[in-house]
Amino acid sequence: MDFSFDVIAAPFFTVVAGAVIPLIVGLLTKASWSSKAKAWTLAVLSAAAGFLTELASSGGLDDDYRFWTAVANAIVTFVVGVAVHYGFWKPVGTTDIVQASLVKD
Repeated sequence: MDFSFDVIAAPFFTVVAGAVIPLIVGLLTKASWSSKAKAWTLAVLSAAAGFLTELASSGGLDDDYRFWTAVANAIVTFVVGVAVHYGFWKPVGTTDIVQASLVKD
């Protein structure tokens, strides 16, 4: 079974991951945590998503794995995550709802 993304699916997954990761950060962090801690959590999850996207896209850690593409995926995921958080999730109130649901102060 071949589990590799095609050329179109990898960028799509990068953008979707960037839109969903701020919600995951809200679930994993407490409301009292500083913005810096939440930003680092977002950065780590974005890096993981970027590198895993490239891993799935290349089919493994062989000669087809492109490190700088993985770095670019991580950066795009982070930027999309910040933009979606401040442009959509926070104004709609989803951030507060998610923040209060799993990990409480």
